[in-house]
Amino acid sequence: MGANSNPAQELIFQNSLAHLDELERALVEAKIDLQLLGNLEPEMVKSALDGYDYLFSIIFGILGTVITSNRAISAFCGQIHTDSSRNNPKTLLGKILHHNGDAIDKVNGKFVNRSGAAADLMFHRVLYGHDILSFGPDNPFYVLTKQHGLLRGTLQVFRHLIADTFSVQGLPIPGHSWLDYTENGKTTNVLKKISESVSINGRQGANEAFSRMFTIKAQDIGAGGLVWATSKAYIHCRPIEDETRQRQFKILSFGTCILANVSYGLVS
Repeated sequence: MGANSNPAQELIFQNSLAHLDELERALVEAKIDLQLLGNLEPEMVKSALDGYDYLFSIIFGILGTVITSNRAISAFCGQIHTDSSRNNPKTLLGKILHHNGDAIDKVNGKFVNRSGAAADLMFHRVLYGHDILSFGPDNPFYVLTKQHGLLRGTLQVFRHLIADTFSVQGLPIPGHSWLDYTENGKTTNVLKKISESVSINGRQGANEAFSRMFTIKAQDIGAGGLVWATSKAYIHCRPIEDETRQRQFKILSFGTCILANVSYGLVS
């Protein structure tokens, strides 16, 4: 250090060098090369699952897909949404989730996008009023508290969005409004475009693909609950104490469910 150096600064500098030396020795002992991560020992991340774990995790994931793809369950959920959309719901759930006439669905009687132009009926939710993370004037809390008042409007946001999870298409994932863009002078959305690009059955196929990939549905939540419950029961009954093995089992179960569900949606 120079003649004008501070003793305290010299001490900090020396301590820092000592810590760097200790870190370097630790990396060498662990056989870790920061410039070549391929040197990591494969045994450090090997799977802890056995054959039965693989079998049952995949079975549970497929069971979840069966639930989320079951047309009878989908029809039942659709009836709940349809009833809650009526002027006078007939069922208890329909009355609890009643959302007829809410301004986040239509503006002056028309489906619109976030720029105010006419929107595609099949994709009206992704284009206006259904994103709680929207920074624009179409945020459902802003729209419905303006329509119904603070307390009732806030409650109505939850009623409406929960009701939409029972619909055939489902509720678009939060944050979808951030993916808007302009095409040919008209506001559209990246998620809508992706759904159309993977569809092999026109607009109806695009709607189905969007529903599978980019929405939250009560049916899917139920399927996720089934996968979670069966995985917990399996881990308890075996029993499996290793936390790493537990996590790997759950990841494989839920991963199978998600991939199978998306695949089914694309080919059905």
